[in-house]
Amino acid sequence: MRWISVAAALALGAGGLALAQSPFHEVPAGPRALPGDRLPPFAMLDENGGLALVPPPLPPGVHLPKPGDPPESTAPGPSLAKATRMTRAAVLACQRQGYRVGATVIDSAGEARAMLTTDGADGSHVFVAMRKAEVAMAFDMPSSAAS
Repeated sequence: MRWISVAAALALGAGGLALAQSPFHEVPAGPRALPGDRLPPFAMLDENGGLALVPPPLPPGVHLPKPGDPPESTAPGPSLAKATRMTRAAVLACQRQGYRVGATVIDSAGEARAMLTTDGADGSHVFVAMRKAEVAMAFDMPSSAAS
């Protein structure tokens, strides 16, 4: 199985992965919201789709993860070490060519495993890379073909 890292220099195939269900269902509204924005299931939005100013209490039975708790996700994906190597290789290859980019590696559920940006790039590049990786996975194509 191959994992997706988004950057011009590292265009791997999606390997026929299917998107798994995600607990991130809330979608913010407004001019700064993007179509792929998803928030954790903690009632973070007000009735207008904006971020709530005061975080609500956690629902009954929900707790913040503690050391020793079971994994939050069991979706297959690269290890932290491998995902970090992949994003670093992509960012450095693009940097050598003079590009300031971001790179993201996602798992089979479309969740981020590693995100990096080149020195001098703003943080938005990793979110574009995340969406590009999700598109590549959804359409079973190399990330280099997703535009």
